[in-house]
Amino acid sequence: MDDSLPCGRASGSWNDEYIHCHVEGLKMKRINLIVGFLALIVLVAACQNNTVGIDKEFEELCKDRTPNNWMSMIPMKDGKFTSDKSCWGCMSDDGMSHFCSMEEYNKYLEK
Repeated sequence: MDDSLPCGRASGSWNDEYIHCHVEGLKMKRINLIVGFLALIVLVAACQNNTVGIDKEFEELCKDRTPNNWMSMIPMKDGKFTSDKSCWGCMSDDGMSHFCSMEEYNKYLEK
């Protein structure tokens, strides 16, 4: 028997042991595919609900004042990025600033 062949199949033979081994391998592939698919669903759901810890008052202020400007983006001030990490926050009307905190956004509104 050639150990380099899948399931130890002897060249040219199709015995019950080989067929059983092949079927078990297919079952494992199916289980791995199902587990992977479920993990992907959980990951997508977690990404879509990634609003944990966000200041809801800030979000509502942004949405009331400038609809569609609440988003996740890299912080920006006067067209220049101020960090390399994205955050949930409010985009200015002119699109030149993205504020990650309510305090920064309120200062912008006072101008």
